[in-house]
Amino acid sequence: MAQVKYSKQIVKRAIRHQVRKALGPTYWMMIALLAGAGIFAMLSGRHVWLACIIGSFFLQACLLPLVVIRLRSSTSIARLLALGSEDVAIDMTSGRLRAISALGSVDLPLSRITSVTCSPDYWLLQSGRSTMMMLPTADVPWPTVDGWLNELRQAGATVQ
Repeated sequence: MAQVKYSKQIVKRAIRHQVRKALGPTYWMMIALLAGAGIFAMLSGRHVWLACIIGSFFLQACLLPLVVIRLRSSTSIARLLALGSEDVAIDMTSGRLRAISALGSVDLPLSRITSVTCSPDYWLLQSGRSTMMMLPTADVPWPTVDGWLNELRQAGATVQ
């Protein structure tokens, strides 16, 4: 079993990464298109009402990621604080993921994890399109991390 250490900074960073990944480049292209349409409508001067409507959509589209990040961060930080200790024991062997903390334990098959997004400080373990778990890996020794990657690949997860 390896000890992983959760912190507010890693949790917030992982949530920002998750939201950016979920939105994708198409979302940001649509925001740019809205901005361009709003500027064009304002410069033409004939349809000020249209510029106001486009501007309100633009403002909402820009605020949506910030609101989602804030809500998810506050929920995750509350869970982290409820944990009491920032340390969690993680074990990935025999096709199973086991996590033991002050709040209890989780034991699930690795086959439920469909993909893993690796970052230098953390991994996002995903089941389908939803994130199942964030796993800090900064303080975990490399042989353990490598063993976890092998276990996840053997269970069928794609590693990115």
